[in-house]
Amino acid sequence: MSVSNQAIRASQPRTERTVYYTPNDVEVIREQIIQGESMKRRWLILALILATAGLAVTVALLSSSYALYARTEARNDQLTQQGAATAQKNTEVQQALDALRARDARQESAKAEAQALERKVLSGVPGNAGLSPIQGGALARAIYQLGGRVETESKPPDKLFRNWKVNGDSGTEIYTVVGGLVDGKWVIYSNLVARKQGTQAASVNASRN
Repeated sequence: MSVSNQAIRASQPRTERTVYYTPNDVEVIREQIIQGESMKRRWLILALILATAGLAVTVALLSSSYALYARTEARNDQLTQQGAATAQKNTEVQQALDALRARDARQESAKAEAQALERKVLSGVPGNAGLSPIQGGALARAIYQLGGRVETESKPPDKLFRNWKVNGDSGTEIYTVVGGLVDGKWVIYSNLVARKQGTQAASVNASRN
């Protein structure tokens, strides 16, 4: 910007005070304006830098928070799945335990019934008296249900030691009954040797080898 060497006179109404600017005054004003604009630019640049840094920090914090949230959600999902799997496993274990308890209860009940039947049959058949087909077949099955072996204080009937055929709704079962003296006690063994499938009228018959 060129400034003449002439003194610049600002035209003012005659009723007002007239102000005169020298070239030095104009140069000073120009420098002040330039410095002001430069200061504004510096402040704008500084503000832009601070805003950019703040934005970067905000983005970093948001990214970190989201990553932490994602990890937390993944962990919660994993824990939920593990909890569900554990609950399912506990349910399965409990069901298996209930099934075992029910089986044990059935076995204990069958054992008690078989023992009662054994005492009833053996006490009602003295010496070598004959066994009816119902008695022999029922006793053979009862001894088998007790584990295939029972002990008795008195000598069992000789006619007990043979094959017994038991016919039922589910088919025919053949049991072999043998016995012997062990440590001063009579032991009776019953073994299931054959099973034939078929539907027949429920009955108990005996057959001899």
